Amino acid sequence: MRIISYACFNLIFIYICVLAFYKGFQEGISIIFLSLATIITILLINLMIYIFDKISSKLFDLIIKMYNKRKMKNFNLFEWIGETKWLKLYDTLKDIKEFDNNSIHDNFKKIKKEINKEFNSKEKLKSFKLYLEVIVESPKLIILNTVIQTLLLAVITTSLINYINEIKNMN
Repeated sequence: MRIISYACFNLIFIYICVLAFYKGFQEGISIIFLSLATIITILLINLMIYIFDKISSKLFDLIIKMYNKRKMKNFNLFEWIGETKWLKLYDTLKDIKEFDNNSIHDNFKKIKKEINKEFNSKEKLKSFKLYLEVIVESPKLIILNTVIQTLLLAVITTSLINYINEIKNMN
């Protein structure tokens, strides 16, 4: 996904450079100067993207490490058991290939039937429910992801506007 977004950003940026190149050519600016300015600009932008990518990934890793370190202070048995793959239910549901794409009700009935086979008492069902509630993803991580995406969008937008303004000022 990172490569696709990088390629899309470069295509958009190259399109802007071609338009600036064309406008500069129409105004009588030297082709050599325009070519050199375009190549240097593309190289600098890509270098900045590369550096920003490396710094942001290291920063994100550091934030995750700090979050995990803080989380480990309150580490408990539920977090120790991890994912549901230890349950037989996971393997059973994974092996069922016969289901109806158009009938949600029938599919839920099949899942309910398998859960009732695996957890045949009320206590086991309550324990399973409690386990599923514990492994739900933390809302803090979702908020952190949203904040990082917002900051990246703000930085990219600001940089792009500044670049466009610089092109206009060159004229």
